[in-house]
Amino acid sequence: MKKWFGSVEICINDHAELLMVLQGKSGETKTWSIPSRKLENNETFSECCIREINEETGYDVQLVEEVYKIFHTRFIIF
Repeated sequence: MKKWFGSVEICINDHAELLMVLQGKSGETKTWSIPSRKLENNETFSECCIREINEETGYDVQLVEEVYKIFHTRFIIF
């Protein structure tokens, strides 16, 4: 099983609204999701979060708090 190293971003504004992005490859049904991305070129998880939000939305953001970090977790999908 290939390991995935990346970040999932949770962005909540002053009105308690959660940022969602419409994702999906060309020809696929698009679905709403919270932004997530694989780490690139020795970047930190924090750098990955900030980069992904900017790439997906054009927003410049500041990391306020790291909520949770998991390493070497196996997910089984049925």
